[in-house]
Order: sequence, then structure tokens, then C-alpha cells
Amino acid sequence: MDADAIRRLYDREYAAAYDASYLLGDNFRECTEYELSLIEGFLRSARSWLDVACGTGYFLSRFAGVERCGLDLSPAMLAQVRQANPGVTFVEGDYRVDRPEWHDCWDLVSCMWYAYCYAGSVSEIETVVRNLAAWTAPDGVCFLPVCDPDVLCKTRIPYRPAADSSDGRLEVTAVVWNWIDEPSGKRHAGLVAPHVDCLVALFELLFRDVHLHTYPAFRSDCLESRKAIIARRKRC
Repeated sequence: MDADAIRRLYDREYAAAYDASYLLGDNFRECTEYELSLIEGFLRSARSWLDVACGTGYFLSRFAGVERCGLDLSPAMLAQVRQANPGVTFVEGDYRVDRPEWHDCWDLVSCMWYAYCYAGSVSEIETVVRNLAAWTAPDGVCFLPVCDPDVLCKTRIPYRPAADSSDGRLEVTAVVWNWIDEPSGKRHAGLVAPHVDCLVALFELLFRDVHLHTYPAFRSDCLESRKAIIARRKRC
């Protein structure tokens, strides 16, 4: 999805309803609270936090005692986030674009709610992940909740299926999916979910300690299982 399409999708009306519909909605509240507990743990030893694709800033608003910054592409979302986080720095921009002034800067870097899937291709998601790593401090933590294609498709998708040919190797790197928000009519089209093994392998090139964390089962969650990549000890 291109940048202009995302700005049109996340307009003022959608931004105003986002927290109530998603982060605090009946199907997602338990997940939100659990992710807040994870972030609280990361911030115990952190002085600064960058939330990439920060949306309405709900997560940032819950931790006023740390230096915080948010990056988002949507002006409407940023209008919401500034109301919720007075005095905090927010930047309108594309997470596919590196910001050298942020290199090695942030003790915690997060990218929540599958926002990386909007990047448009596996190669562009690789760019996003490299940026997340570059912006993480050498002893910092990078936190990425991941969209698992196995959960989306309700079947096990092997990253490297067995192949009879000796000519090469097949890798299933991603699935492409749409989310149609029925209440609003918003269509999130052409989202890309890399295979979890593909994402983990990418993070392992950038960090020495990469853990795929599985969330507990939530009573009201519309997904059967959620996972996140927690990466530490950045490679030089």
C-alpha cells in the first residue's frame, strides 16, 4: 500500500474511533493489556522509547515517566497522538526512510499492531526492520508483534517446503492479505505478512539475542495465537 493510500485510510474519522474499536475493543483489550505489561518490563531498564507507526499514541500515553518519541505517516493519527501525549516529540514520516540522527539512540524501539505489513513487499519490510535495528541502542530492545501467516491461513505453512528438484530451493517468504473493516467499510488491501521464520532470520542478522515470544491465549481474541519478536544485543 502506498503512502497516500495509508493517509486516506487513516483519516480523521478513523483515527477518532481507533482506540475504542481496536485497542480497547472487546476482541482486543486483553491483548492490549498484555502488551502494555511487556512494554512496562522493557522500560524498567530504559530511559528512552521510540514507537514506530505509533498511531493514536495510546501505548505511549501509558508511560509518561520515560523520554518518548513517535513516528507515523498519518496526519490524522498524529493529531490524535499529540492530544494524548502533550510535550512528547512526534514525527510525520515513512518508516521505510532511515533517520541517521536516530542511530543507536533508543533504549526501546517498538512497532505495534502489524504496522510493518503495510510496507508493501518483503524487501520493503526488510528495510523497515533494518531501520528498527539501526535506531535501537546497542544494549536496547526491539519489540515487534508479528502477524503469523499460519494463524491467518489456519494451517501450517512451511518456510522451506520439501522439493524434489535439485535445481534450487523454494522458500515461502510471505502471504498477502486484506482486512475489510466491516463497521467502517475501510479496506486494508495488499498487506504483506512475511513468514515468521523469515522475520526471525532477518532479526538474527541484526541482533545476537532474538526470541520469538508466544502470548497466552485470550478469552475474546479473534486470533488463535499471537507472537512477538523480542530482540536484544544488537550486532555492530
